[in-house]
Amino acid sequence: MPDGGFVLIGDRDLLGNGDSDIWLVKTNSVGDSLWTRSFGGPEPEHGYDIILNEDGGFTLLGSTESFGNGGADIWLIKTDANGNEQWNQSYGDASNDIGQSMLRTYDNGYLIKSKIQSFGEGNTAIGLLRVGSNGEPIWTKTFGGSNGDSGYSLRNTNDNEYILACSLFDHGHNAYNAWLIKLNDSGDVTFGEKGIGWK
Repeated sequence: MPDGGFVLIGDRDLLGNGDSDIWLVKTNSVGDSLWTRSFGGPEPEHGYDIILNEDGGFTLLGSTESFGNGGADIWLIKTDANGNEQWNQSYGDASNDIGQSMLRTYDNGYLIKSKIQSFGEGNTAIGLLRVGSNGEPIWTKTFGGSNGDSGYSLRNTNDNEYILACSLFDHGHNAYNAWLIKLNDSGDVTFGEKGIGWK
């Protein structure tokens, strides 16, 4: 933080019944708590990532089972500099859509990496969701889905695109392969390269 402090995101089960809320904590430079905020409803919520915005506020990424379309949904929350909610938006369908990490796009929106569990037990897909600065959905992309496919890292590139490091299952060789997938701001794949995997 510019003031030398820290901001932390996670989840907290105050009642001990498994129905956790997203928990936001602001500390000073030596770790003393300055304030805390919680976000949630009657069902479990979890916090995974946070971005400091230019206005001093925060954007929180997590999952919610209290709000949305059933199962776990991606949950994006925008706050002011004191952690007070300004807006929130959920994304997903009846499957489990879990937001894992995010980055800021070049127009001050957000690109969210998620795990999608809608293909049966043990089968997961990698989801990318592009939203605007106010949380409005712009596009979605899905990779994999026939096995336990996983996305690991999402980064901005120097040419105003995005790159995703992931592993995808190759049924022909019964093995996982490491992939790098590059996308432009419209969600078009501009590069896909298979790396370490089967020989």
